[in-house]
Amino acid sequence: MLSRLRDELLEGEPRTAASAILDAVEARPELPVNLSREDFEGTAADLLVELGENPGVVDHLCQQFARPRLWGVLLDALALLADPAAAHTVAALAKSQLRHPTLEVPELIKLVSTLGCVGGPESREALDAFRARGDWSPDVARELEIAHEALGKPR
Repeated sequence: MLSRLRDELLEGEPRTAASAILDAVEARPELPVNLSREDFEGTAADLLVELGENPGVVDHLCQQFARPRLWGVLLDALALLADPAAAHTVAALAKSQLRHPTLEVPELIKLVSTLGCVGGPESREALDAFRARGDWSPDVARELEIAHEALGKPR
């Protein structure tokens, strides 16, 4: 049954399917006891990655950052897609977090990781700003080093 639902989603118009997936994540439905929220959102991100190979989907995903409940799934999907077209949007979120932090450590790690994956000058600038702040948890600091290495930046 799940396979059939997956196939139906992926056979439809990609942006419409991406929107349906994001709406489901944002609704935070009650899940079966054998399905964690993390697994649910991970599966959603994987489906978004498959859809993200279609024209216009990465731009559509970037437009969804106005919906804060979706940031984790969006960051996971964009990191896996590693599409430089997302750099501007992800860097803007990073810069907003420097001014007005709202993300918890796991989401900050996702954000920093995504900057390293999408690459480009805007991502590097955002990572440099994060590094300059210098008062991150050890896990965020470690991810900053990994992201800088991914961008070819020396320690």
